[in-house]
Amino acid sequence: MFIGPRALKTLNSIERIQPRMIAATFNDNPKATIISCFSPTNVSEENEMVIFYEDLSSLVRSIPKHNLLVIGGDMNAQIGKNRNNKYSLHNASNRNGQHLIDFMIENRLTCLNTNFQKREGKLWTYTYANKSKAQIDYVFINRKWKNSAMNCEAYSSFEDVSSDHRIVTAKVRLSLRKNATRKATTKHYDWALLNNRDIRDKYALELRNRFEALQEKAEKGTPNDRYENFVETHLEAAAKCIPTKPRTKYRVPWETPPKAIERTQQTQMPEN
Repeated sequence: MFIGPRALKTLNSIERIQPRMIAATFNDNPKATIISCFSPTNVSEENEMVIFYEDLSSLVRSIPKHNLLVIGGDMNAQIGKNRNNKYSLHNASNRNGQHLIDFMIENRLTCLNTNFQKREGKLWTYTYANKSKAQIDYVFINRKWKNSAMNCEAYSSFEDVSSDHRIVTAKVRLSLRKNATRKATTKHYDWALLNNRDIRDKYALELRNRFEALQEKAEKGTPNDRYENFVETHLEAAAKCIPTKPRTKYRVPWETPPKAIERTQQTQMPEN
């Protein structure tokens, strides 16, 4: 699964479910779950196909109903034209195609490849050894959010890798939300208080004790280790001995300072 820099910032989790499928969840409005998978071929054992769809169905059921769900993959299936798949390339479904149709009905999914009317050149996704063409790669979306899908079609690309598959693209309207990042809380110590002899002596003693303790653990360490010990020692000693600066409210330039307002009010008070 390839993810662009913008989408990466919205990534919540990504998980390998089994060798044939992977799922990623993104912050969105609503949240979006993308599943990438590829099924056994049409000549594989029936039991292998059943296990694949059981795993895929179990994964789909585990996803919250309000999530926008998109499934893309090489399903090795030919879907025949029917009421729900009007614009399929094939007139009849093969064995895998029937498994796929049952899976879509069970999980209330819409196949985007067969949902948009396209010329034949935009429908086929795979070329067999005998040069015949088929539609076996699909993109699905849960029906609740099917109106978010704007387009879906296949086209030739990445020809240098000599793949017998074509690219299948789907355009879906999303509103990605960047993961909330916690702001680092930096403590601002009042270093001017080191002019106070008691605070200075207490800080120096704490600094020496902590630094000696850390250096004993890192005698054989690298210069970087000793530097990190130095920084850590100062932060710990400061946290224990030096008060932080009081927070001051930010004032925009055109605001009148509170003390000036108070003085103005006092001068305007009527005399008794």
